[in-house]
Amino acid sequence: TYDIAWNLAILQQNTFNYLVLFMESIISCKRCGKTLQNDEGVNGLCDECLTSSKYKNTDDNMTNTERALQVIAVITLVVGIICSIYFAFNLTMKEVSYGYLSHKEFSVEGFAITIATLLFSICTFALLFCFAEISANIRKIANKDR
Repeated sequence: TYDIAWNLAILQQNTFNYLVLFMESIISCKRCGKTLQNDEGVNGLCDECLTSSKYKNTDDNMTNTERALQVIAVITLVVGIICSIYFAFNLTMKEVSYGYLSHKEFSVEGFAITIATLLFSICTFALLFCFAEISANIRKIANKDR
């Protein structure tokens, strides 16, 4: 009976060790508790929580100033696109006349103005939108520390 008890104790200890190893290998998401596979997730978060808009900045987290900055960014982008389309049709082709003959030629300056307007509006949109997001994130971090 002593050998049976000894073997049972060793079996129980081995089972406990395997159970501990198994439980340590199971990693769950910090937000939703979903069990993560070996290569799934980043920083303890599952792919769904990482891509979910539920945890990103929403309009509820933004002040009026940040919303206004985002609206100005969108208006800048829309006006810039409209202006670049207008410039593409009116500035890239200029009419050249020789006496009573006239024809249209491609204008490099007009094309450069068109591209510059488009790029400037896209960059301004991106900067203003990022400033609004940075402001919201900094405020959220500051409120979390309190």
